[in-house]
Amino acid sequence: MKTQHTKIYQLLAFFLFSAIFTSTAQEKPSFEWSQYYNTTSIGMLNPKLGLASDQGFVTYSVEPIPNKTFGNHIYIQSFDPTCKIIADTKVALPILDAKEAIYLNTLSTANQLLIFSYLPVKGKSNTLFVQVYTFGQSEISAPKTLVSFPIEKTSNSGDFLFAVSEDNQNIGVVAHLPQIKKGQEQLTFHLFDANTLNELEKKDVTLNYKSKKAYDEVLYLTNDKKGLLVKTVDKNKTTPKTVIVSLQTNQEVTANELPKDDFFVITSKIIETTKGPMMSGFATDLWKGAVANTDRKSKYAFLYDITTQKTLIKHAWTKEVSKKFLGKGFTNLTLKNVIVDQNDIYLIGDRYKEDATAIPGKSFEYDYEYFNGPAIVVKFNVTGELLYESYFEYSQRFKNREQQIGSFCPTLIDGKLHLFSSINMTELSDKLITMDHGEYTLNHTIIDDQGNQVSTPIFDDEVGGKKSSVNFCPNTLIKASNTTFYTKAIGKTRQVFGKMIIK
Repeated sequence: MKTQHTKIYQLLAFFLFSAIFTSTAQEKPSFEWSQYYNTTSIGMLNPKLGLASDQGFVTYSVEPIPNKTFGNHIYIQSFDPTCKIIADTKVALPILDAKEAIYLNTLSTANQLLIFSYLPVKGKSNTLFVQVYTFGQSEISAPKTLVSFPIEKTSNSGDFLFAVSEDNQNIGVVAHLPQIKKGQEQLTFHLFDANTLNELEKKDVTLNYKSKKAYDEVLYLTNDKKGLLVKTVDKNKTTPKTVIVSLQTNQEVTANELPKDDFFVITSKIIETTKGPMMSGFATDLWKGAVANTDRKSKYAFLYDITTQKTLIKHAWTKEVSKKFLGKGFTNLTLKNVIVDQNDIYLIGDRYKEDATAIPGKSFEYDYEYFNGPAIVVKFNVTGELLYESYFEYSQRFKNREQQIGSFCPTLIDGKLHLFSSINMTELSDKLITMDHGEYTLNHTIIDDQGNQVSTPIFDDEVGGKKSSVNFCPNTLIKASNTTFYTKAIGKTRQVFGKMIIK
């Protein structure tokens, strides 16, 4: 039971934060919203936001084709800064031998979307295509063939990995060639100019690994045009290896393994720093081959220098954090993001779990339940010094499409880390939290240089809270400038896109 003193302390904390927030933001954020769109409308079934700038933003929706097992339609809309549609298009994927290419993924540069697709044709070739969408246009470019290699059958057709460098200047592609029985892994590494799509370099590579489908690999392309292929080897054994293969067309291929010594990488991301490329993420000291990655218990946050092949820091969770989490490590800890700010590195993790339950009487239909929270922020500098560990305490449970209301968005504003998350209105009104869908608004948390957190709810007349019919989706927030963001909000049958300005 809360005492009178407790309530007084809560009021003092609220007023103190209000003063802090007023001094930094001066006034509450302003919002501008689009018209409402039906969540079942073609072209708006699964919209993601991208290409945020002062000129506006785009949404792109990848939607299954009705009555077809395979295949997708892709729809793209451009919105101006007032959240009005200024252009929309339906993407026509490439056709080869009267067959439509298979959609792979969409990446972005500074002001363009790159839509990748591929098509394996038996007895001929496997081909990787790219198409370009430029903000504000009503058409998409003609398909461009990036890579093509011969195949005999579609069941052994190889595959593709691709990445855009952080400076948006180049595209890297790794093409895994068809498997060779009792042979070694063969691939080609290609470098393209992101603006012209012209191939700059190509390298044929044979690696010292068995030829097999490369399901556990990620490609990263540095700003100095080096491809870094991160491989998880022997994942189902008790001693897996994380291998970083360096691919540069004018240099010898090199591979290095992260230190073993009871240190196994669960999830990671490669980042550009002032001291070159590094890897940061979460690791454990015990590996059970049959356990899914998301179920592993993380014990460490780490920073690894790829150039020197040294682990700069292996930070074990503090007793305080372990006690809060009721265990010696985080299970289901996923990598939310790694943000680099000059010499500082923010490693951000979110506990996430998904459960699926078959719907009685229906074939292959499921109810999905999603669990988020708590989260953790670990701040290093590029030399591996721990600056702080900050535990972000929140807990959410959503079902099916309402998952979009959950989780949080981390971003930097004026050199400080800000977390935007959804918060249940019943929690703000000091009532018991209802676990079913209710009214949510946006919660704004600022973490200072010592890892201390101060939070305040953000209300808007149209979105968030009991008076509105749609709730913020903080996970969709994208940054246009230091203080301008675009986001999405959803209700039971409709959705809306908006601009938020932190003043």
